[in-house]
Amino acid sequence: MLRRVALIAASGLINLCLGDFHVLTASIGTGSGGSDQQLACPSNYWNCNCMFHNDRTGYVDSGNADASTGSTFFQISAGLCGLGEMNFYRNGDAWDYYLAGGDGSKIGSCYSNSASKTCYIPVLGLGSGEDLLVCYGYPCN
Repeated sequence: MLRRVALIAASGLINLCLGDFHVLTASIGTGSGGSDQQLACPSNYWNCNCMFHNDRTGYVDSGNADASTGSTFFQISAGLCGLGEMNFYRNGDAWDYYLAGGDGSKIGSCYSNSASKTCYIPVLGLGSGEDLLVCYGYPCN
């Protein structure tokens, strides 16, 4: 019985370790005719529909989520996982995030990630999603 309780408790911890959402750069095409956009997708919906068909997508609408640019702030538009705008602030190697206009409580943190996905987009050709961050907290549970 004790062993079963330990296994159930451990499986609960495993779920807490999964990313809630990803912040990535989605690119369509290459060269000067290509386009890049930073956006966010729930971890359980990290797919071509989110990346290229505006399905459950949040958008970086100010700032830059790419730390290599020296950025220290970015904001994701309202709508990701049913939440309002979220503000992200650089904190060492991580990004802490908060609800815009909220009570100032941190709701999660994001860390560098390097996953990628290639998608075929009718008429436009190939698109690629390149992860910048994986974020943990309560928003997309």
